[in-house]
Amino acid sequence: MRYLSLFSGIGGFDLGFDRAGMECAGQVEIDTACNTLLARYWPDVWRCDDVRKVGSGNAPAVDLVCGGFPCQDVSVAGRRAGLAGERSGLWFEFRRILADIRPAWAVIENVPGLLSSNGGRDFSAILHGLGELGYLAAWRVLDAQYFGVAQRRRRVFIVASLGDGRCAQVLFERQGVYGDSPPRREAGQDVAAPVSASTPSRRNGGSCPAPGTMIPDPLTFDWAAAASTDEVVDRPGATRGLSASRTLAVAFPLTARPSRLCNEDNYVAHTLRASGCDGSEDGTGRGVPMVCAALTGNPYADNESRESLLHSVASGVRRLTPTECCRLQGFPDDWNTYGIDDKGNRVVFSDSARYRQLGNAVCVPVIEWLGQRIMEASQ
Repeated sequence: MRYLSLFSGIGGFDLGFDRAGMECAGQVEIDTACNTLLARYWPDVWRCDDVRKVGSGNAPAVDLVCGGFPCQDVSVAGRRAGLAGERSGLWFEFRRILADIRPAWAVIENVPGLLSSNGGRDFSAILHGLGELGYLAAWRVLDAQYFGVAQRRRRVFIVASLGDGRCAQVLFERQGVYGDSPPRREAGQDVAAPVSASTPSRRNGGSCPAPGTMIPDPLTFDWAAAASTDEVVDRPGATRGLSASRTLAVAFPLTARPSRLCNEDNYVAHTLRASGCDGSEDGTGRGVPMVCAALTGNPYADNESRESLLHSVASGVRRLTPTECCRLQGFPDDWNTYGIDDKGNRVVFSDSARYRQLGNAVCVPVIEWLGQRIMEASQ
């Protein structure tokens, strides 16, 4: 299956789909530095620097068109200009390309703010636009932390299939529970008792866990036995996708205002190496999973963005390295250290450029999962 990548960035869609067994036929990216990086990994692929210049007259024939059009105008952190904005309005170029090329599949990614932009009318406009072209669409918010990376990164994915409903087969599992449900009045299998009302929970008005509290892995922890204790903490989406045999050491997120400590949206998990409560035998924190807040394109914009690049160490707090940010996004460690220009020379990227590139990227394992599902649905 061949695909055309729009708004390619540093190739998150491309790397994920390649890992799933697809073939990159073309890339569209306006950023010069990102284009040198794409040239490093896909030197022989057709490439264009302006999405407004792409059409059936110059783009290769493909089975799938993918991309995350700019999110700045639909993000809750932006001015909410919506699809009328100059940047997020590039969705209409995406739609034009679909109308011109007519691929069998389309995959669209954006921030969850797209769902509420302009009172939901912008999202409705996207679905309506796909429907006018003959595409059936399914959408789902996927969180990167459930795909094997230590980052809470929620994104909306729209999968559209031309003329049929295979898109739903891609995004939604046919079965979410065991198929061997017992007859009525019999005890169910592997069903944990509910957590008691006295359990601390940020959702029901309870307090956050104290620094150093060990949060159990829901895949291995005996919830039924511990339901009446004060050790169980309801932390949504705690550790799925991480090792089932480990626990997390959780500290308060670092914020400028203590009143924000229990805000779920800013609940960053750090390893408490200084306190010796990191869950490791030697107190070093090695091998202990850390769940990080979502990486952003501008790590200096506000407190929440700065938190996403902070990691607890014995001497205090340090910034995550670009290598660690690569890992949080599912890229190889040195993925965006340098690019290759038109003359074959290396273009070395600064750390700030690497942070920005990675913050704007999609999480590779999520794309790989989608690619595998699309390949299966196409058979």
